[in-house]
Amino acid sequence: MKSRLKYLIVYFLFWLFFFIIQKPLFLLFQYQEWEKHSIKEYLQVCWNGISMDISTAGYLSIVVAVVLLISCFTPTSSWVKSFCRKYTYITLIIVCLIIIADIFLYRYWGFRIDDTPLFYLKSPKEAFASGSLFEYFIAIGLFAILIGCALKAYTYIDKKIAVFTGLSWGDAIPILLLIGVLFVGIRGGIGVSTMNTGFVYFSDKTFLNHAAIN
Repeated sequence: MKSRLKYLIVYFLFWLFFFIIQKPLFLLFQYQEWEKHSIKEYLQVCWNGISMDISTAGYLSIVVAVVLLISCFTPTSSWVKSFCRKYTYITLIIVCLIIIADIFLYRYWGFRIDDTPLFYLKSPKEAFASGSLFEYFIAIGLFAILIGCALKAYTYIDKKIAVFTGLSWGDAIPILLLIGVLFVGIRGGIGVSTMNTGFVYFSDKTFLNHAAIN
């Protein structure tokens, strides 16, 4: 398999797996809900949420895909690896911060993090007032573990798979086709409707639907 194409596929799977394991992590910290639902329902959360995980992983991978496509026509590719590394590090930090904040704030707010709080919070103090000092210590520790594991996994990909050569026109067509596949995943299919939270709703229990959302 061509190096760029292989890297793009692995890169997408890296984000997809990252989002899949985020759901059990979210469920684990919503311990007040454990006795209300069955193991089968929790498995359904992960299964039904995959379509939105694919969409989100596609969003984060499309930037790298376009860069890889451009690199097929450039005489040097050293800048590609550097760009992908920096882009991934920055994105991982942002995503991990959102995941940790979402885990701890859900029990207070009752909905997953989106842009809604921005309309109601007048200052950052209002957001921090939702949790206790103990929870902040736990959140910081959990963030360190999550970002540490994610960065270690990507470092392996960066060293073992992100090996690019110079001009490689032969990679352009398969990468372009894969970009098309990513767009289909981002949209949630080829139908008229595009990806939204309704794609992953499967239960008449609000919490389970919320847990399935990416």
